[in-house]
Amino acid sequence: MIPTSPYRMLVVDDEDSVVIAFRKYFSRHGFLVDVAREREEAEALIVTSHYDVVVADLRLSGSHGVEGLELLRFVRAHSRGTPVAILTAYGSPEIEKAAVELGGSVFLQKPKPLAEVAEAVAALLREPRPDA
Repeated sequence: MIPTSPYRMLVVDDEDSVVIAFRKYFSRHGFLVDVAREREEAEALIVTSHYDVVVADLRLSGSHGVEGLELLRFVRAHSRGTPVAILTAYGSPEIEKAAVELGGSVFLQKPKPLAEVAEAVAALLREPRPDA
């Protein structure tokens, strides 16, 4: 999965080990990777930069919240054509349905090998997108 030109990716997760692993893995595969550890930080990056794909954890505060869905709503409002993959270890059919209804592109259960996340990201990047 080596892109012909660098794709820009935003990874949003509150766990340092996750953002470090994603940045290292996807950078090695030709992506330009920005990371955010909080929803507000991600929102600031989204309004100032264009991303080809966003990968976000569902829970960013360590609580039982669903900040990833709030971020998904924000991406749809500010960058409609950007695909968003939601990652979570706390999924449920209801949350997955909510993510799809909000325009989530893919919903992945953690833990997920990075190679499988990369396959999902590559598939998202091949899909035609509405105008941003």
